[in-house]
Order: sequence, then C-alpha cells, then structure tokens
Amino acid sequence: MKLRFNLQKRPNFNSLTASLQWLLKLGLPLVLLWVVNLGLTSVAIALVILAKWRVLAVKRHWWWSRIRANVVDVFVGLSIVGFMDYATNNLKLQFAWAGVYILWLAFIKPTSSASWKITQGLVGQTLAVSALIYSTQYPQQAWGPIWLVIGVWVVSYFSARHTVGGLKASAFKTSWPIVWGLFSAQLTVVLLHWQLWLWFIPQLVMLQLVINLPTIAGFKLQLEDKLRPATKTQLIGLAVAMVILVLLLSDWQSRVI
Repeated sequence: MKLRFNLQKRPNFNSLTASLQWLLKLGLPLVLLWVVNLGLTSVAIALVILAKWRVLAVKRHWWWSRIRANVVDVFVGLSIVGFMDYATNNLKLQFAWAGVYILWLAFIKPTSSASWKITQGLVGQTLAVSALIYSTQYPQQAWGPIWLVIGVWVVSYFSARHTVGGLKASAFKTSWPIVWGLFSAQLTVVLLHWQLWLWFIPQLVMLQLVINLPTIAGFKLQLEDKLRPATKTQLIGLAVAMVILVLLLSDWQSRVI
C-alpha cells in the first residue's frame, strides 16, 4: 500500500469564503449605523438590498422562489435602517438597533425549522409594520393612507407566507397569507383614524401579534394532530382576552390623522 503525502496542503477556500461572508454580514449593521449617521439613509437602504445579491445568483426560474424566501430578511433590514434614522440623535438607541440586527443575522435568520420560521415571520412583520407606522411621523416622508394600507398588506402577506413555510399543508400555506394580508389591510383602514400606541408599540402591531400567534399555533397543533377541543378553547380565549387587553390599555386620546 502506497502512502501519499501532500506537503503543499491547499487552503480551504470554501471555508475562507464562508468566513468572509459571515464577517461582512455581521459587519453590515455597523456600516448601516455609520452611513445613517452621515445622513445617507438612501445609501443604507441600497446596501440592505445589495447585500441580497446572492438571491439572484441562480437560474432565472428560481428567482421568484428565492425572493419570497428572503423578502422577510429585507423587511427586517429596511426596518432597522428606518429605526436608526428615526433615532438619529440617540446613538445608544442606534447601537441597540444594530445589536438587534446582528442578533437577527447571526441567530434568528439562519435557522430553518418550522418553529423558527414562525418566529422569523412574526419578527419581520412586527418590525416592518412598526417602521411603516413610524414613518408617518415624518411630515416630509409621510406615507399617504392608501400607500400605508398597501404597505401593511404587502408586509403581512409575505410575512405570513414565510411563517407557514415550514408547515406541511399546501392549502393552508396558499390561503392563509391571502386572508391575513387582507385582514391586516382592513385593520389598518379601521385604525387609520388614530395613531394609537401601547407605550411605544403601535396598537396595530400588537393586535396583529395577539391574533396571529394563537391562530398559527392552533394550525400547527392541528397539523401535528395535537389540537384538542380544550386547547382550541384556550387559544381562542387567549386571543380574545389579549385583544380586549390591548384595546383597554391603548391611548385613545392619541393624535387623530
């Protein structure tokens, strides 16, 4: 048996490339922080979008599926940029948002299990809808009512698609995003008459969470054949109780649009 020794061991370029990609990815939040503080928010937005160039580095017939799989990540990045811009005079808060983005990129986004997909969808929806509502605080950048409704519908639809992406039910995965997007848009129309807040969280976002989370949990348990009548009653009761609590705690004296 002949033994061959490779005295000139080649470096593992795959691991080096992966390490470089991770370094660039985790450095992106700090770059965005620097760019936003330079007053170049539009450049920060472009960087978030350009960071997803690998989405299109496949054959064309895979583009749409890849875009759908990564759109929630883009929502989170754009939302972080918006929150950094909103907190221009508060450097500590800006660093906190950069930390949130690093947490998303390093721990939340890379996972692919059903439970984590639900978490990713809810986080993306919460941040993106909040950023849309916060954008109405800028008179020079204010979204008109129609565009705000459309924005909430788009965010809710794609976030719902991502949320149910790990569930094994094709009919549910097709119908639920449509239903949830339309419901969120209608809820936005109803709440457009007030800027309602639960402390610093928009009331619309809280209502979406307390309705969406028990619903998704119920469907997940049903698909796993673990949903019992008592559990269903508890989930419905929890959702109703949380909706009532959000309505009672909201500041109904807030600004009228």
